Amino acid sequence: MYDPQSKLVLDEYINNNHVTSIGSGINPMKAVEAVIGRKEAVLQRSSNVGNSYGYDVRPLNKRISRDYFVKGSDNFVVAKRRAQTGDWDGAAALWEKEVNNPDGKVAGRACYNMAIINEINGDLEKAMEWASKSYTDYNNDEALRYVNVLKYRISEQRQLERQLSR
Repeated sequence: MYDPQSKLVLDEYINNNHVTSIGSGINPMKAVEAVIGRKEAVLQRSSNVGNSYGYDVRPLNKRISRDYFVKGSDNFVVAKRRAQTGDWDGAAALWEKEVNNPDGKVAGRACYNMAIINEINGDLEKAMEWASKSYTDYNNDEALRYVNVLKYRISEQRQLERQLSR
């Protein structure tokens, strides 16, 4: 995309698709007839490139749901009710109290839930730290799956940032 006023390239989409037309015939007219669909091929290829670019830059809304732990201690029970009413920060305060619980299962669940609240707040890096801690320190298998989800989300976010910085 080029802005003629500022004379700047605003965005560049590189695509190396080729359309090759070869024609032969017993006379020049027959050779031309062999490549007659060239214009349509170029238009179709151009349309495909434009669609591909459009899909890369279009805004995309996703609704994501996450499961979180609601059992483990009394704080988890109260935190569940807070989360259900939309008080995620209040729930997080209670989960944070449990991250050093002497029961490793409870602590692992609390770390996992802290990853959830950080994702909700948009801090994917911090969410990754909490999810990794839940898996590495407390062997929470759900956390390993969540780490992979977060890796994908972080890569999507980086791609979006690259697209917006052009």
